[in-house]
Amino acid sequence: MKFSNERFEIIISESGAELLSLRDIKRNIEYLWQRDSEWWGKTSPILFPYIGFNYNSEVKIDGIVYSTSKHGFARERDFLCEVVNNKLICVYESVDRDLETFPYPFKLKVIYELVDNKLIVSYEVFNLSDETMFFELGGHPAFNFKNGDKVTLVGDDNKRRYVLDGTYVGEIYEDSVESFLLKDELFENDALIYDGVKHVIIESDKRRIRVVLEDFEFVGIWSMYKDGKMAPFVCVEPWAGLPDKIGYDGEIKDKLGIQSIDRNKSRVYRFEVILG
Repeated sequence: MKFSNERFEIIISESGAELLSLRDIKRNIEYLWQRDSEWWGKTSPILFPYIGFNYNSEVKIDGIVYSTSKHGFARERDFLCEVVNNKLICVYESVDRDLETFPYPFKLKVIYELVDNKLIVSYEVFNLSDETMFFELGGHPAFNFKNGDKVTLVGDDNKRRYVLDGTYVGEIYEDSVESFLLKDELFENDALIYDGVKHVIIESDKRRIRVVLEDFEFVGIWSMYKDGKMAPFVCVEPWAGLPDKIGYDGEIKDKLGIQSIDRNKSRVYRFEVILG
């Protein structure tokens, strides 16, 4: 499904409500990675109701253990999408099979809006259950940047870095990094994860983006790493939540970075991509 303003065009798939293209019409510049299974067959999957891996691919909710998969299941579900009042809106409401890994009925609304040179992405999560719902939520857009391009992290002077040990969070430490150049070895151990970041700016000779994290506490910066090389893209991932810490076997409500919504309530999470 296509949607555009005078300058930019986006393409959305109803499968996972995934953003597939973000293109500058006038300059004919594509900002998003175009799926290629040699590196990565996705462009911008939605992460819900989990981010990364739960320890041993399990989560405990009210004493019951549920089997889970990486990044949850929303990216695998078909959404109903339509254009309403100059916004592209995609909606998914949970079904019985979802309750096998996430025991809360819910609705997830994804809204894409183009305003001048800005893409606004909003996720509204509705708790349709009769109890407090605990979850994680994130975006995963992959942008066409490469080795040597510059990344700037705008935010707190003392950010925290969450280092992945395998697929789980290990060491956590303060990091005053402000900018760096993309290079292959950065992604040898998976994503760079921070809190305290408000904006992420990436610049090349052809493109510039500023990702405004708005309602997301964490950000993951990731590229596929294979045969000693990073892929020709980098993801800027707004995260509300984190992968599990190594060895975590407690309740979901006590997880690091976990989100919650009271029964029969909703909550909106928003980020922006400003294009240059």
